[in-house]
Amino acid sequence: MIASAGVLKWRVFFVAPARHWSSFEDPVARRFGDRLPALLRAHGRVPGQPFLLGPDGLPDRRVNGFFASARMLARDEDTWRK
Repeated sequence: MIASAGVLKWRVFFVAPARHWSSFEDPVARRFGDRLPALLRAHGRVPGQPFLLGPDGLPDRRVNGFFASARMLARDEDTWRK
């Protein structure tokens, strides 16, 4: 669970397939780092696409499904960051 001073928060991240995961100390991140671009493509994710983690620290399929919809993927990437 993600908490800051007792407050639960939603967190937004953006798909970044070019990120270099091998520099992370976390062995899980390093293990999947080389395969990240292929995994993202296989799941229909595109660079810059937002994804959210809820207050419980888990992805919300409804919200993230909206951002993965054809309607949102047709939008300019700058729209995602407003």
